[in-house]
Amino acid sequence: LTRNFEGLTGGKMDLYAIVTFLTSEGDSANQKKITLGRTKTLWNTGMSAEWDYICKSQVFSPDNVNSIQVSVYEDNHVLKATLCGTSTVLDLGKLDLVTKKETEFVDL
Repeated sequence: LTRNFEGLTGGKMDLYAIVTFLTSEGDSANQKKITLGRTKTLWNTGMSAEWDYICKSQVFSPDNVNSIQVSVYEDNHVLKATLCGTSTVLDLGKLDLVTKKETEFVDL
């Protein structure tokens, strides 16, 4: 992160991430979102949060357009969480994941 979303308090950010699987059959207008998990909040971590997190797996068809999206939020104590940013790994079918067995884990 390159910006502090903590606001006027000037404190350190309390960050968490949500991992989402996106898939669409054909065009992206029919995109389906499946939340795979939410990390725990890292309190007072500032802009250098690192998570060691395993979320549930998702079976996907290489014929569809599939991607993984990670959204990072600043956890506010009173107000609604603030979205800090989103990153997407596009088209998982182009990665060499399709040849892996269902029981194997793949680091992204």
